[in-house]
Amino acid sequence: IRNTHLMKCYSDQDWRVRPLVLMIKNWAKFHNINDAANRTISSYSLVLMTIFYLQVECHPPVLPKLQKKYPVNFYLKKIFLF
Repeated sequence: IRNTHLMKCYSDQDWRVRPLVLMIKNWAKFHNINDAANRTISSYSLVLMTIFYLQVECHPPVLPKLQKKYPVNFYLKKIFLF
């Protein structure tokens, strides 16, 4: 649920995000690299890579880093393995 909420919030930041992600997913499907069951890239991974690109590689960034901008809304619980 948290991941879905996060993706929705990113798509609400800029109208171009959703069409770009859909185009990338269609491109990946056409090239048979969007099928996690066959150990290729999952749709969720494609979305994350697209968001990363729009945050880090674009100058100026297209998307903000919501976890840093709104830490209370997007709190990520740290997991400690002992």
